[in-house]
Order: sequence, then C-alpha cells, then structure tokens
Amino acid sequence: MLSLFICRLISFYIFVSYLAEQYESKYSIPTQSTAFLFSLINNENLEPFKMKIRSDMIHQAATKDSENGPIFGVTDLFIASSNSYSHNTGLGQSYELPTGFSQGTLRTRTLLSGYEYFTPDTLEVFCFKRMFFFFSILFRFVTI
Repeated sequence: MLSLFICRLISFYIFVSYLAEQYESKYSIPTQSTAFLFSLINNENLEPFKMKIRSDMIHQAATKDSENGPIFGVTDLFIASSNSYSHNTGLGQSYELPTGFSQGTLRTRTLLSGYEYFTPDTLEVFCFKRMFFFFSILFRFVTI
C-alpha cells in the first residue's frame, strides 16, 4: 500500500511526500528506503525536484505524532494539527537537498513553503495499491 501526502499553500506552493507504506495515524511507519519529498512549485521558482531519503536516515523517513500530523525526517517537514503551525525548519537533516542548498540556512528553511512556519491550505492523504493511481492523482492535483 502506498501513501501520498499533498500539501498546498494559499501562496500556491505545492509539495508532496511519498511513503511505500500506508499511513495510519495510530501506528509507526517502518523503515522507508524509497521515501521522498517532492516539490512541484516552490519559493525559489526551481523546476520540480525530488529529495530522496538519505541512506543513513531510512529509519527516520517518517514518524507519527498522536497530537499532530506526520513528521518527515527528523524534522525536515512537520505537519501540525490545525491548532499550530507546520514547519520545514529541519529540511536537509534526513532528506537530500537540491544542489546549492545547505541544511540550516534561511534559504533552505523557506524552500518548500516560502516561510519557516506555515499553515497548509490543503492537505490531502491518499493510500492506494497501484503505482498508476499515484501518477494519475498527482497529475489531477497539479492541473487543478
């Protein structure tokens, strides 16, 4: 079962995370060597890019927080509950950064959303069994 998280902000930035296991908020996510974050529209106006999980961090590809949404990497991308801000302040701790970006810099911390702390306008979670649906859902979302 595959899980796809699509986050869209009011500023029109769109980023996606992919896990090869179904996301269920009650259970831990096993080691994920195929996990990645993907940016479609970002603060730097870069072409879409994929950030793969670092091989030494596959055990921290994603974790679950019973009070909030998923956490990708150590704190590379944190999706908060509706009561607080989400953030991507740790981007680069667990996921590979695009060329020219360094972990901890303001430029990196604002890459996905334009801000260090943000509130998603839309957060959609899809779980499915076949890869074809992954691409058709992603295409539908991007073209809206």
